[in-house]
Amino acid sequence: MDCLVCWLATFGFAFTMALTHGPLGLFKTVREKVKARFGEKHWVTIGIGCPVCMSMWIAIPFTIASGGGILMWASSLGFTCAVTSISPD
Repeated sequence: MDCLVCWLATFGFAFTMALTHGPLGLFKTVREKVKARFGEKHWVTIGIGCPVCMSMWIAIPFTIASGGGILMWASSLGFTCAVTSISPD
């Protein structure tokens, strides 16, 4: 059960931070500032707009909070990859 919660939390936060406006437009504002600072083609700009890339970092606190190790962290990344690969967009 802890794995499922970690996977879903990681995916939810990664998707929200990378692709939505977020609360009060905060996430969109951050993405726009990063884009203005580094340019559209920079790896940081691309990474902050990618749910899979964001999930690599977001999974760390969820894994620690759930008492998991490197396998839970990796499986959270895998879950995000699987869900994004089967999504229609």
